[in-house]
Amino acid sequence: MTNSDHKSLKSIETSKLKPPLESAADVGEADYIKVIYDGCIIWTIKEEGRKRAPTQTSVWRHQLGLAGEVAVGTVLGVRANWETYADYVGDCGYDLKDSGNGIEVKTVLYGSELELKIPKSQIETADYFVLARARESLQLIELIGYIDRASVKQFGERSPYDNRIRVKPEYLDSFNTAQGPVSPEEVRTIQSI
Repeated sequence: MTNSDHKSLKSIETSKLKPPLESAADVGEADYIKVIYDGCIIWTIKEEGRKRAPTQTSVWRHQLGLAGEVAVGTVLGVRANWETYADYVGDCGYDLKDSGNGIEVKTVLYGSELELKIPKSQIETADYFVLARARESLQLIELIGYIDRASVKQFGERSPYDNRIRVKPEYLDSFNTAQGPVSPEEVRTIQSI
């Protein structure tokens, strides 16, 4: 995969305010973009996630989130935000920037509900939202789909249980399914690991 193979989310038409023609729900699991990590990358992600976590109980959540952010950044050809904030406040409402657009990545574990869940407070801070899925080992990250802010507002459903907006896979645009797996070497090159 070369830098010319990377596609920005903005270059894909997502402002149509109707369900996508090929949604993430229409794409089979075998066709999700897969990003493969080796032991060195996993160690780096786990160590950085540990540094970011304000409490011991939130370490895994930070590691899982960073694993998804690195995968999305690599596919888009941009470096993930590896900065650790001393006050543990975190980023400015999005995880990556691509072509001037803020991208928020939400990563779920394989086997959990395949649904994009966005805290209501984050809807106005990012331009795009991406759903990624990880194996517990963090060795494989799959990119499920993405959606722009306007579509989240139209198709997202408020959860009666928490302060989140939930978006089902049929409203997420699919990624380019013709792209093969992303190798650890490609991850290291783009992320400077």
